[in-house]
Amino acid sequence: EDFTLSAEKIGDYYMGVRRVLTNIFGQTILLKRRNGEITPFRNADFIPAFYFIPKSILDRCGSELNSIPRNPCKLLHDWDAIAIVESDLFLLAIIDAYAYMV
Repeated sequence: EDFTLSAEKIGDYYMGVRRVLTNIFGQTILLKRRNGEITPFRNADFIPAFYFIPKSILDRCGSELNSIPRNPCKLLHDWDAIAIVESDLFLLAIIDAYAYMV
């Protein structure tokens, strides 16, 4: 029940309105930071989507995204890669890559 149709129409189509959708991907990944603080791993929900992007497309995105390990276990131990995944660059690259692939 998280999706409803509004009365507003564009052309022949009704507008869809999505309510707040939470916890779609399951559990939140928590990281213990270098300073000992435990915080959520930002953008971790998009890591599986990242692994589906072909390497040929990632080659066009720059060296930062290519430096992210393709192995999730290695990723969780690489602080530089974690910083890239938590950046807005990563999220925008995922969105752009999927827009390009579709």
